[in-house]
Amino acid sequence: MEADLSSRAVGSVQAAVQGIQRELDRKTRELAQLQEEHQESNSALRVEREVYARKIESFEAQLREQQDRAAQLERELSNRPTVEEHEKALQQLQIFKNLEYDTNQDDTSVESILKDRNRKLETDLTKVRTAPTPCDLVD
Repeated sequence: MEADLSSRAVGSVQAAVQGIQRELDRKTRELAQLQEEHQESNSALRVEREVYARKIESFEAQLREQQDRAAQLERELSNRPTVEEHEKALQQLQIFKNLEYDTNQDDTSVESILKDRNRKLETDLTKVRTAPTPCDLVD
C-alpha cells in the first residue's frame, strides 16, 4: 500500500512537473514572441522617428524660407509710400497736369498758389523784357 501510495505520489508529482514544464514551455514561447514583437515595434518606431525628423527638418526649412520672404516683403513695404503719401502724390500730379493744360478742374489751394506764382513770374518777365537796358540809355 505504501508502495502504491508512493507510486501515486510520484505519479502526481511527475504529472505536476510535466504540467509546469508545459506551462514553462508555453511561457517561454510567449516571451520569445513578445520579445520579437518588441524588437519589431522598436524598429518601426525608429523608422517613424527618422521619417518625422526629416519632415520636421523640412518644415523648419520651409518656415525659415517663409520668414525670410516675409522679412524681405516687410522691408520692401517699408520703402513704399503709405496710402496717404500715395494719394497726396496723385493729387499733386493732378494739380501739375491741370497747370500744364491750364484747366480749372478741382481748384485746390496748392493749385491756386502755383497759378498765382506763375502769373507773378510772367508779369516780372514782361517787365524785364520791356524795361530799358543800359545799352538803350546810352543812345
